Amino acid sequence: MAARRKTAILLPLALLLANFLNMVGIVVLPKIIDPSQFALFSLASSSGLFLIAVLYEWNRITIMRYSVAVDPEEMSRRRSVLKRANIVTSIVLLVISIVAYSFSSNWYALVFSMACLFAVSQAMFEARQAFFRADFLDRNYAVSLVARALLGFSLLCAIGYLSNDAFFVMCGWAASYVVVLFFTRSLAGKSVPRPMDWKTLRFLLGFGVGVAMAAIANTLLSPLVRLLAAEFITLSDSGKLMLAMDISQKIVGVIGVSINILTLQATFRAREFGEHEVVRQRIGMQLSVVVATILPAVVGFIAVQDGFTFIFIPDAYRDVFLPNIAWCMVAAGLLGFRAFALDSIFIVLGRPYTGLVGPLVTAAVTIASVFALTSLEDPSALLFSKALCFGVLAGSISSIIVARRLFHFSLDLPNLVRITVAAITMYASIQLVRFDNAIVDFAASVAVGAFVYGAILLASNAFGSHKLLRLALARVKRGNVT
Repeated sequence: MAARRKTAILLPLALLLANFLNMVGIVVLPKIIDPSQFALFSLASSSGLFLIAVLYEWNRITIMRYSVAVDPEEMSRRRSVLKRANIVTSIVLLVISIVAYSFSSNWYALVFSMACLFAVSQAMFEARQAFFRADFLDRNYAVSLVARALLGFSLLCAIGYLSNDAFFVMCGWAASYVVVLFFTRSLAGKSVPRPMDWKTLRFLLGFGVGVAMAAIANTLLSPLVRLLAAEFITLSDSGKLMLAMDISQKIVGVIGVSINILTLQATFRAREFGEHEVVRQRIGMQLSVVVATILPAVVGFIAVQDGFTFIFIPDAYRDVFLPNIAWCMVAAGLLGFRAFALDSIFIVLGRPYTGLVGPLVTAAVTIASVFALTSLEDPSALLFSKALCFGVLAGSISSIIVARRLFHFSLDLPNLVRITVAAITMYASIQLVRFDNAIVDFAASVAVGAFVYGAILLASNAFGSHKLLRLALARVKRGNVT
């Protein structure tokens, strides 16, 4: 247990670095390829994520939830079934990708081919990562994650600069997953060959299909909005809108994934071993921590959006990016809250079908809003970001209602008030920062906002921070003495 605590610190550091590189890649790519090519790459990426949700997500979540069992023999059977299902699915999808590429003169076929390639490479890599987390192999997880991010960023930039072709960029991006997976193939241990256990497969699918349906409903929204945008407005403008969606989702994703990777696996294990009170406490903690991290990220980014746009976004994108980024950021924050705080409850309790309510309401309200708004005004990029925001707000509210009925968790109102006050004060403090140099102004705004937010939480003793600080200082003092 002590070794786990020592290596666990690697997880947030690795996730921060890896997701930072992924986000920088999304910022750099529009600078080196045309907006229309970026639109194809972005559409293929979001479509690939949808394919992962349809075909693979059940497998990844099931690995994390059920690959560790009290009975070692049962654990071995489950892992063998899960690995075999992944391999078969990947072979089929690779064949489909090759067939689709043969019709690449049609951009729909080209995007689908790219999406299949992306889905196979990322899904197989994430399955290996899920086994690492299930076994608390934190160091292996962190090294693989950072190595993949470094290689992916390098290949994305190099191939994008040399080719200005979305397909070749996607091939390089997919290759980064495959290369790192190849070099880490022995780290998760070898499976003992065994015949297919159909009873175990049915048990895992019973849970996994519910996960898949919730994941499908979740990830369908992004490619659907992008496809609608590409039909109603120009491909170039839709590419600029997609950049705003990608950046906002990356920022929230960095935070949300970091929270989940640190908390959920221990919650899954507690549930598997029947520690119900521990599960209740950890779920309550998850809700508060998600709000405490996602809310300042959304509010802080909106406060510095002008500086971020001026420094990082190419001139050709700004006319669409800047009016849409705040709407996209709010939508990403609401999606992150629902996915990382509320949907986690349904997965931990083994009730993934119940979690379908939020994603379905989100998709339905978003689509209805698109058509309602197009009947009132001319189609524009801003119309789609507004519709997305309306949809995720409705979905989040519905998920809260369902989650409270299923699991009677209590809201930590004192800490939620502290978080809200800190976020509002942070936003106001950023408005006071003014420097002539854009980079200095941006860096100072981020630093001041982070300091103010953290100082208020610490001063108000949010999450028992005074006790945590005393323990940390005592630990440092003991270390200096020894």
